[in-house]
Amino acid sequence: MKKNKDGFKFGLAAAFMVITITLTVLVMINYNAVHDFLSSIFYSPSSEKVAELEENLDLTYGGQLVFRASRPVVDDSQKFNSSCGTTDLSAPVLGCYENSTIHVYNIEEPALTGIMESTAAHELAHAIWARMSDGEKKDLGPILEEIYNKNSDKLSVLNEYAAEVRADELFARAATEIRNVPSELEKIYADYYEDRGKIVSYFENYYSVFKDLNNKLKSILSEIESLQETIETESEDYTNRSNSLKTAIEEFNNCAETQDCYDYSTFATRRTELTNEQEALKSLYEKIKNEITRYYERIDEYNKNVFKTIYYEGKINSNL
Repeated sequence: MKKNKDGFKFGLAAAFMVITITLTVLVMINYNAVHDFLSSIFYSPSSEKVAELEENLDLTYGGQLVFRASRPVVDDSQKFNSSCGTTDLSAPVLGCYENSTIHVYNIEEPALTGIMESTAAHELAHAIWARMSDGEKKDLGPILEEIYNKNSDKLSVLNEYAAEVRADELFARAATEIRNVPSELEKIYADYYEDRGKIVSYFENYYSVFKDLNNKLKSILSEIESLQETIETESEDYTNRSNSLKTAIEEFNNCAETQDCYDYSTFATRRTELTNEQEALKSLYEKIKNEITRYYERIDEYNKNVFKTIYYEGKINSNL
């Protein structure tokens, strides 16, 4: 009987050891998943804004685990700059993934709706990338470069990134800014974003504000330059023709006072020509006046849009 009990105890200990070893191996293999799961158990949003961001992102269960394990925070400028180490006035930073934490700059501007959601989704992608193995990252390298080649204008900022972080940034930007990506990458994103199209829309909504302003400024500036050139050309023409008309009128009057200088037909024709030129110059003068008015109106409109651009850029720059 004792042998049976000893055997039972030995079997129980062996089973416990097997389970322990198995669990240890599983934890080692799935360390990130276990870590994210345990972190999410004790997670509570650091603010209402963070809770709202998570809700608006429409994350999958996997996405929620990574997001919550990254302890997301929404910071005002001073704390944000300290956490993200931002100092460059010319290059606004909207968020960062630093020390395994997602930081989002608090931007309160109705015209830039979606900017914080887009930033949070972008930083979440960095957190996802950080959880990938070196092999997975290496396999995604050519796919990410393919995306860059197809969207080089939109992603030109990546030329400024060091080689060791380029793939990471490409992965995050493709997730949040590019609608059509290769299926291999889309499958990865689908594990975290319930509706990636919605994520991209957040980016497009706020980015269009700056894009539209930039296009408007280019268009207005082009019109101003064209008006300036036209005004200068027409003003020179007006001056030359006015001087010629003045000389022609003096010659006509002098000739008219001389007997037999003009016959009646020539006199009438010449007077009509001079009168027509006077009317033409009056019309040209009015045209130039209207163009000058338009010129200054467009300069005023240009300046308004410059100030609007500066205003929005100030809103997104934590260093201003």
